[in-house]
Amino acid sequence: MSRSKLPTFLALTTAGGIGYYLYQAGGNPKLAKQKIKHDASTHLPGGHPRPTAATEVGSKIDDAAYEAEKSLNNAKHNVEAYARERKNEIIRGIDKADHKIEESAAKAKGWFSSGK
Repeated sequence: MSRSKLPTFLALTTAGGIGYYLYQAGGNPKLAKQKIKHDASTHLPGGHPRPTAATEVGSKIDDAAYEAEKSLNNAKHNVEAYARERKNEIIRGIDKADHKIEESAAKAKGWFSSGK
C-alpha cells in the first residue's frame, strides 16, 4: 500500500516557512515569531491590513468613478425630462394647429354647402 504524501509535504512546507522567517530575522527566533504574527494578522482573513498607497489610490479611483456615474445619471435624467417637456409642447402645438384647421375646414364646408 502506498502512504499519503500529505504529511511529508506539510512537514517540508512548515520547515521552509520557519527557515524563511528565521533567515529574514537574522537567526533571531523572537524576531521571527513577531514577523510571523505580523504577517498572519495582516494577510489572513480577520486580520486588519493597513491601508497602503495602492489601496488608497484604488479607493480614490472608485470614489471618482462613483461620482462620475452619479453625475452622468443625473445629466441623463435632466436630458430625458427636457425631451419629455419639448415633446409635450410640440404635441400641444400640433393639436392646437389641428383644431384650427378643423375649425377652418368646418367653416369652409359650411360656406360651400350653403350655396346649394
